[in-house]
Amino acid sequence: MGAIFKIAFRNIMRNKRRTFLTAIIISVGLFVYIWFDSLITGIDRSAIENMINLTESSLKVYSPDYDKDKNAFPLKYGITNFSKIESFLLNTKDVTGVTSRTSFLGELLSGPKALHVIGNVIDPIKDKTVFTTAQFIRKGRYFSTNSTTEILLGKKLADDLNLNVGDAVTLRSMTKFEANNAVDFEVVGLINSSHPAVNEGGAYITYQAAEPFLDLGGIYPEADIHVNWEKGESVQSYLKKLQVVKDKIKQRFPEVASYTFNDLSGGFLALLKQKGTSGAIMTFLILLIAAIGIVNSVLMSVYERIREVGVLKAMGIKPGEIMRMFMYEGVLIGFIGSTIGIILGFLTNILMVNVGMDMTGYMKGISSSSMPVSAVFYGQWNPGTFIGMFVFGMIISVLAAYVPSRKAALMHATECLHFV
Repeated sequence: MGAIFKIAFRNIMRNKRRTFLTAIIISVGLFVYIWFDSLITGIDRSAIENMINLTESSLKVYSPDYDKDKNAFPLKYGITNFSKIESFLLNTKDVTGVTSRTSFLGELLSGPKALHVIGNVIDPIKDKTVFTTAQFIRKGRYFSTNSTTEILLGKKLADDLNLNVGDAVTLRSMTKFEANNAVDFEVVGLINSSHPAVNEGGAYITYQAAEPFLDLGGIYPEADIHVNWEKGESVQSYLKKLQVVKDKIKQRFPEVASYTFNDLSGGFLALLKQKGTSGAIMTFLILLIAAIGIVNSVLMSVYERIREVGVLKAMGIKPGEIMRMFMYEGVLIGFIGSTIGIILGFLTNILMVNVGMDMTGYMKGISSSSMPVSAVFYGQWNPGTFIGMFVFGMIISVLAAYVPSRKAALMHATECLHFV
């Protein structure tokens, strides 16, 4: 076995060009797959992050009564011990912010135009610890300290109503006591975010403005919680982290209802899974192309040396040893190519996770897409992909060498020597 392995090693070193080309084909195929897998996973994370940071938050806590009728956005139900829950959560591991957003059904009127919206009442300071809405104000400003008549609108919503910064708009809604009320607000900022729902229907006022407008009486129907999501951390790992926080809430405050973004947006995650199936088909095609290249290179390597096989057989080398020699060569080339591919994939993934890929120019034309993604895509670490690709490179190299090496091993010495 040692002598046969030495011959195999000497052969791949003797034919450095062929060995290099075959190894490069393997490494490029594995590298492209790792990069593509990281990108697709990163796009999924981008969509989830935008949903968490702009609309859903990581976790929501509802009062029991509000939870039963939350789709109607009732204003009369609040969390009785909101301050205690807030204090508890801020001292919980991985929780970085707690706020409350109160949603209400309203109608915006500007001249002859009117549009129904789901408005949001926010605390301007605490909201920044959970949501990133303020970071996407592209025109105008955020709320001032005196915000009783100020409103922020999504850019697309404002365009539909022919509104700009400084314009007045009438907001009409039902108060907590189900009385009609209408107040004129000044548009102080326009939001153009990475989430189409915010751009098309975002309308935000402060609790300072909502008290006289909606008669809230200081109640908070829900608590919105942000849980830290580390760079490169997988969705599955993050969901486990959220479940830990959710379990702590349930244990400490059994009377409230708590939900992760996954609980509230199962349909959205199902859409991502469906999109992931399409991505899997794409990556399969990448691997198929790489496999064809590997098989072709190894086949050429074997057939170029059939005459050499004849000489070895004439010297008394057994067919099984001939076959093992080519199999060893396949393993060595596969190891070299797979190692290079994994190293390239690792280095690229470092850049993808920490720097990302700027797709601003590409995303301009699809800003109104139903998929909430940002213009910079970041990669994700997936150790299983690295291991799987290394094993794939090794297996495909061995399989590529098996058929021609078996054929060469079964040929007679004279047949090999006359092979052209």
